[in-house]
Order: sequence, then C-alpha cells, then structure tokens
Amino acid sequence: MPLCACEFLDVSLLDSAEVVKGVVAVYPITLTNTGMNDMLAKLSGNCPAGLECALQPSPAWATLYPSQSKTFTLLVDTAGATPGNYAVPIDITMGASTLPCEHVEMQLIVSPETSAELPPFNVSISSNANVTGLPGDEVKFTVTIANNRDGVAYASLELVGPFAETTRFAASTVTLQPHQAKEIKVALLIPPGT
Repeated sequence: MPLCACEFLDVSLLDSAEVVKGVVAVYPITLTNTGMNDMLAKLSGNCPAGLECALQPSPAWATLYPSQSKTFTLLVDTAGATPGNYAVPIDITMGASTLPCEHVEMQLIVSPETSAELPPFNVSISSNANVTGLPGDEVKFTVTIANNRDGVAYASLELVGPFAETTRFAASTVTLQPHQAKEIKVALLIPPGT
C-alpha cells in the first residue's frame, strides 16, 4: 500500500502480519524516488518489548536516483514475545535530517504456540538379543507402553497370529497413571515344527 508524507518518495509496504509465537514476521518495504533529483532515504525504528527487530540490508539507507527503487526487509523475531497485538514503528528520514518525514506502524498479531497433539498411547518393542530363533527356542523382548493422557488409562496386551498360544506376558493388563510408562516382559516360544 503506497503512503508517504516524504516529498517525492513513494513507500510501498506490507503493513500487517500474523504469526505463531517463535516465527519471524517478514515485512518488505520498498522505497521509490518519484522526483527529478537523487535523494538519500533512511529507515529506523524501535522494536516493542519482547520482539527483536532487524532491518536488512543494514545499515538501512539508500541513495535513490530518479525513478529508482530499493526494497528493505524488516524482520521481527517473536521468540520472546507474549501472544497479543503489537505495533512495530518505522521512521523514514530524508537527506541529513534527523526528523522523520514519515512514521509508519506495522501491525503484528502474535498467536500462541500450538503443540502437536500426542497420540493417547505410545507403544514400543525392544530386545537386547537377536530376535531370530529356531523351532523350540524362546525369544524374549520388552513392550513399553506410555500413557500420554492426563488421566488414568488401562491397557491390555494380546498377541494375535501364529504365536498367540505360545506367548507369555508378565502382565496382560496394565494400569497407567497420567504420563506414566511401564515395561512388560514378553516371552515367545517358537513352536517345534514351525
């Protein structure tokens, strides 16, 4: 959106963004000399508390020839931000002046981080030995079950298939407290003649 009170300078920028906390918001700012003479344009700003801001390239100034454009990028790191609405101010000055001829506030909405939802249970199988065997051999392994819920959970273990009748669990039903994991020892007998 073009806007500017600086004479013979057109400013085009993205004036709002919404990001999740921890993401860097990116605001492109393009300055264009619409006059007949060269001009020196400078960008500066103050970053609100909780945000880290950087203008690139740095230093953020350019000598613009007639009809020449230069794009700067304002990067706003939200890692330390509290979720909410922010106004990120940018001042534009011309020539040797220290007084801004334009003041722009980019709007930023920082949303709370969203955590990936965990499955209700995690189940893993592990063995310290080679899990291959011959008919008549007993193979031992461990099943670990973790409750990812905030409440008590119950789990039942059962093996289906050709080894269902020859498999023994140390416990076939397990009670898991919130966020608790338990290991269950398993012994599987490979039937003779298999």
